[in-house]
Amino acid sequence: MCTRGEPTGCTSLAALYAKGNGAEVPADPLRVREYAKKACDLGAKQSCDIDRLLGTIDKGDTTAAQANALFQTQCDAGSFVACGMLGENLLAGIGANADRAKGLALLEKACKGGFDRACKRVAGEKTQ
Repeated sequence: MCTRGEPTGCTSLAALYAKGNGAEVPADPLRVREYAKKACDLGAKQSCDIDRLLGTIDKGDTTAAQANALFQTQCDAGSFVACGMLGENLLAGIGANADRAKGLALLEKACKGGFDRACKRVAGEKTQ
C-alpha cells in the first residue's frame, strides 16, 4: 500500500519497524523515519510529529544514537522539530553524553523556528 501512495500503509510500516517483529523484522529506526516521512509527505499529519517516534527509543540502546544522527541531519537541513528533539536528547543524555550547552542551543534554535515545545523546555531549563 505504501508503494502505491497510501499514507496508511506507510504509517503501518513505520509502526512495525518501530517495534520490530522478531527476527524477521527487527526494529530499525532508520526505516521508521523513512516510512514516517513518506506517510507525512502523503498527508498523514500524525506521522509528521517526530516526537511520536522518539517514544520507541530506549535510553541505553544504540538506536538512540542512530536517532540522534537522524535528528542532526534533519536539523542541519532545517527541521526545527528535529533540532528540538535532538536538544532534548542531549539534555537528558539519551543516545549521547549529556551536553547541556549544546542541548539548550538546539532548543533555542527550534524555539526560534516555531517549535513551541522547545520554547517551553528552554523556559523551564532557565528557571532551574
